[in-house]
Amino acid sequence: MWAGGNVFLLANTVFALNQTLHSSLLMTEMPLWMKLWKVGRLANLIFCFIYNIIFLGMFTDLFLILYVYDKKDYGFFDVMEAMFFAYNLMLHFPIYFVNSMIIMKEFMLEFIQVRQRKDGRDDDMALGLVDLYDAWNDVFWVFNPLTYINMFINIFLE
Repeated sequence: MWAGGNVFLLANTVFALNQTLHSSLLMTEMPLWMKLWKVGRLANLIFCFIYNIIFLGMFTDLFLILYVYDKKDYGFFDVMEAMFFAYNLMLHFPIYFVNSMIIMKEFMLEFIQVRQRKDGRDDDMALGLVDLYDAWNDVFWVFNPLTYINMFINIFLE
């Protein structure tokens, strides 16, 4: 019933509900969720980046249509594009702010965590973005053909 069956609006609504739930649990630093759902948090962080980049692209395109491009050359599809961008930017701008809040909190958790254990031990609730970077480099080291070429060169030169 919501959005007349428009798949784009329905998907944005589901995404907004997911992000709201995710940000609520993230901001309160729920211990069980923070420790057991690190892969989901990483996927959500990636989706936040992708959504915000698309949102900023739509905003930039709308700004260019309204203020930079020559309005004498506008056709029907240019006006429809501007209306589509304006409607979606107005309707979905809260998701951009929720995503930005999630991105800032995940990067802040790498340095500062509000919740600490009572027994003095440190609970590592951060995603470990440095560890992810190292793992990413290790995976690409295996798939990099230059790695094996350098190994063979070093073997033959010795």
